Amino acid sequence: MKKLASLCALALGLSSAAQARKLPEIDVVANAAPARSARAAQTRSVQGLANPAREVQVHERFGVPTFLWASRTASASGLAAARATVSRRAGVSSASPAGAALPLLPADAARAHLGVFASAYNLAAADVNDATVTHVHDLGRGGIIVQFQQTIDGIEVFREQAR
Repeated sequence: MKKLASLCALALGLSSAAQARKLPEIDVVANAAPARSARAAQTRSVQGLANPAREVQVHERFGVPTFLWASRTASASGLAAARATVSRRAGVSSASPAGAALPLLPADAARAHLGVFASAYNLAAADVNDATVTHVHDLGRGGIIVQFQQTIDGIEVFREQAR
């Protein structure tokens, strides 16, 4: 009986090794052509949102910003949207009874800020709302970086991140 179990285990091992095959590597992005006039299109899509004193860096293949500095107007819009969302969730007005603004979690502020720039990244409101927070970098001083990842049915989408 022990010999039979060993033979079955060996047969299973050999059959799974025989069925294993190398799958083709597919990377659509690696072969994609650069976006036409990406810089001009991005300049139009972030006009008034990006700090005019800073250059918007654009991904040559996708034509979306890889890095930009927000204008004061865009930052204020993002914070206002975040406070409105937090207020709706809490079922209160946008200010506490003492008149102070409701405290914001970094993820709430970052999500609202991303929503302000959604059109520049070709994102729908659902894309912004459904983005999963994967990391919050907060040293207790200075800027806070929130990382979002797109997931579909719990599976991370490769190269679909925003910070």
